[in-house]
Amino acid sequence: MNALHPRREPTAPPRAAAEAAPVPALDSLLTGTTARVTMADGKRVSGRVVKFDGPGRTLEFAWDGINPALPIAFSNLRAVEVLDSVEPFHRAGSRRCFVEFGDGTALALNAAMIAECGYGLFVFGPGRGSRLRWFFPSEAIAGFTVANTKTEVEEPGRRPRAGMGPGPEVCTLEQLREALERHRMMRHLRIGDALLQEGLITVEQRDAALAAQRSECHKQLGAILVESGALDPLQLRRVLVAQLGVPVANLDRLVPEEAALALLPAELARDYRVLPLRRAGVRLAVALEDPLDWATLKAVETITNLKIDPVLASRDPLDRALRRYYADGERHAA
Repeated sequence: MNALHPRREPTAPPRAAAEAAPVPALDSLLTGTTARVTMADGKRVSGRVVKFDGPGRTLEFAWDGINPALPIAFSNLRAVEVLDSVEPFHRAGSRRCFVEFGDGTALALNAAMIAECGYGLFVFGPGRGSRLRWFFPSEAIAGFTVANTKTEVEEPGRRPRAGMGPGPEVCTLEQLREALERHRMMRHLRIGDALLQEGLITVEQRDAALAAQRSECHKQLGAILVESGALDPLQLRRVLVAQLGVPVANLDRLVPEEAALALLPAELARDYRVLPLRRAGVRLAVALEDPLDWATLKAVETITNLKIDPVLASRDPLDRALRRYYADGERHAA
């Protein structure tokens, strides 16, 4: 592609993610940084950016443990994520930014400022000083959207894309199916990266949790971080919904499938406070108050012998739904 095409809002251009500020030479900000590179085929490698040549549309990258540095053309590149801190140039709040890739997927970010140039997009993240966090080559992306406020707003004639924020509540089984499909598409942004991007954990905490996860292969990274005290459960749930697009169910309106309800005995559904919603092949969508409750998700997976897709539900509607469909220890018809 030759240029980026940001979706603009009527009251502010996308570049207004922060007040105008002098931007240092962009190429020099990436040169010498520790980074994770995502290739066009989705492969990720970590290492060091030895040289960044934006106008030449290449970078020289030294893989961890591999020398010398090898050139990577922007046409073979999807994104560069800066892992260490570069010199801050501006202090500002943040706004939601959605980078849309040419393959139809998208990445949700918090941005203090976006710098667009002829060869790509530089995204500066929020924090105690705005620092360069991401570079996206123009060959990889179709455009970007920046909300007009600190939370995403809906433009006239365009609904926010589900999977890029909390979005509307799911009220029907068809909406649930669509939301789960979009959620799976968005999972290229891993929970550890999302938490790091939000400034809630450090690189060291993420890497330690990943190491622990390798010895507890069925345990979720978020649960490990909470148990270690590195993260608050409420912060984790907020990022899970806002960044990763976990569906949110309106259980006062959504009617579960009879076949799904039959998969979990009434006593267990009430003990675990889990409501089966929809089965699709080997997967079962279940509503629960905490979609990161690893022990509950694992128990339901063992009982049903199905892969579990968690769906977020508020406490009171969940309690009402459990009474409605599993009253007096018996399952009632939906």
